[in-house]
Amino acid sequence: MPCRILQWAEAITLIAGNHASDVLFEALQQHFSEREIVDLEFAIAVINAWNRIAIGFRQPVKKASLLPH
Repeated sequence: MPCRILQWAEAITLIAGNHASDVLFEALQQHFSEREIVDLEFAIAVINAWNRIAIGFRQPVKKASLLPH
């Protein structure tokens, strides 16, 4: 199941090149409710927006504060 989520996130992120296949969407529907898919879509959109803003402002990736130093 996590693989399906990652595949869907990748498909939505690269939507201009692949149009998010019906096969992937149908596989997602087998495991998630309509509401869960909406939540997933929103999370993907927000993360993509954050990434695009960070890239546009040339913000470097910072080391996670929870990782051991």
